[in-house]
Amino acid sequence: MPVCVHLDHGLTDEFVQRGIRAGFTSIMYDCSMLPTEDNVQRLRALVDQVGPLGITVEGEIGVMPSAQVDTHGENDGAPRYTTPEEAARFADQTKVDALAVCFGTSHGVYAKAPNLDIEQLRQIRLAVRPETSLVMHGSSGLSEDQLRSAVAAGCVKVNYYTYLAVEASAKAADIVESSSTPVYFHDLTDAVAGTMRQHAREVISLLQAPSSRG
Repeated sequence: MPVCVHLDHGLTDEFVQRGIRAGFTSIMYDCSMLPTEDNVQRLRALVDQVGPLGITVEGEIGVMPSAQVDTHGENDGAPRYTTPEEAARFADQTKVDALAVCFGTSHGVYAKAPNLDIEQLRQIRLAVRPETSLVMHGSSGLSEDQLRSAVAAGCVKVNYYTYLAVEASAKAADIVESSSTPVYFHDLTDAVAGTMRQHAREVISLLQAPSSRG
């Protein structure tokens, strides 16, 4: 199966350029905390640079809040959902291949149950140029129904990591605590990797189910 190697949440041009040199085939340049004009200018410049090289570019518009535990270094302020109008304008101006939009998810571990605005997502999908794929960040921690609904409403790239990582840590802790003998690191990593693989397979199967396609 063909795959890409994705650089997620590149916050500076220097970091993004390092990713390009390292061979990443998909780059997210996250300028969402900057004024919209700066966000557009930086993303369009990157698209012009790497598009001819076959590297895809992802941007983000809107403000996605950080939750209980977050590794993205973003503010804990109130969320600002992406509007269809600004998403369409941003996609037209930047020509990004993928666009992360905000409609109720959060980065990190959810402190309370997420409330997604699926109708807003549908309207964004209708407004944005067909060539631009929609992306959902903060996907782990959602229910199966929420994941299916978001995919059916237009998200074709789903960022899923936090709860996968938390489950892996819990598995490692359980192995160490339940063992009556010393645990070798290589055995621990093998067991944890197996847990992550199984979880990933389940999520991929869920997102590929016919019901997820609307």
